[in-house]
Amino acid sequence: MRIVRYVCAALAALVLFIGQVQAQSQRGIPTDGRDFYIAYVAPSIKCAAVKPFQATFAILSSYYSCTVTMNYFDANGKEITGHTYRILAKNAKYAPLDLSYMDPKDANGNRMNIDGEVPMYTACHIHSDLPISVAYYSTGPNSGGMYCAFQTGALGKKYVVAAAPANPAQGAANSHHFACTIDSASSEFAVLAIKDNTQVTITPTTTTRNLHHVGVNSGESAWGQPDGKPHPFVVTLNRGQVYWVKSALSSEEYDMSGSIVESDQPVGVIGACESMFNGTTQYAGYGGDQRDLSCEMMVPVEYWTSDGYVAMPFMDGPGTPDNDPSTGDLYKVYTYDPTGTTISFNIDQVGARTKDVNRL
Repeated sequence: MRIVRYVCAALAALVLFIGQVQAQSQRGIPTDGRDFYIAYVAPSIKCAAVKPFQATFAILSSYYSCTVTMNYFDANGKEITGHTYRILAKNAKYAPLDLSYMDPKDANGNRMNIDGEVPMYTACHIHSDLPISVAYYSTGPNSGGMYCAFQTGALGKKYVVAAAPANPAQGAANSHHFACTIDSASSEFAVLAIKDNTQVTITPTTTTRNLHHVGVNSGESAWGQPDGKPHPFVVTLNRGQVYWVKSALSSEEYDMSGSIVESDQPVGVIGACESMFNGTTQYAGYGGDQRDLSCEMMVPVEYWTSDGYVAMPFMDGPGTPDNDPSTGDLYKVYTYDPTGTTISFNIDQVGARTKDVNRL
């Protein structure tokens, strides 16, 4: 699906094509480990007919034969022992995630904290007796997303968010077989705490969905308008808590990309969009949803470097016309340096180019 191709290009750009002024001595990020925390990323789609086709998994794989335990947290933060899996060497296990813990519902069956900005104990804690790799995998209509989970030893204290813009009800399904409620989607990111009493400072680029925090560049606020200046706020998180920051829904100009997350203890950060839209394709006439879930675990600034990035373009679908909105590739480039930087890059068939990039 070409929209998934765009997701890989746009959100994985943080891994593939980020520039920073100061080169780091360490290159590469270790993904194998014995301890992981992951969070559920919910799509915005509200079509009851597709629920039987939606599912979420942790993909567990290892070079070694090992025992893996997946734990959850109750509403008070007590860790609850979940399922234990035995994985044979050089094999993988698709382990279903328990959404009763990761996506809790109220007494009426409605999702809780849909607007975000409330710390909730919704992480899944994965532990193994030998090194493993963990990937989060979501499947189903408008629910196809995946991110590589970083082990706790590879998490950092400084992040720049790579997300996709909000989607104000564009590209929703118009199925001839069943009706779906039209929905809009936030540009968003989540912060996952692995230690108690973690102080997290968040500077959003766009105003948050509940209008509590004004953005730097876009969005409307109940108490102020974006003025091009940072408006950081601080939250305190405990181990196992997940804190979502979501954009308003009304404009595709609202984008959490470039938001800054800084903490006094290591945290995980996931950049996402509840229903990413990249333009209507030639297949819209069949009534299918033109959107998809996007999600990616962010690389800590501590692992960034200033050169040596190579981007691999993705092939377009056979027969796709050049003017189809889904053709081509998009890369987002970020810097953490407060003074900004100039990047140099070379595009095959185009040649060498330079571009100034500013923080926020």
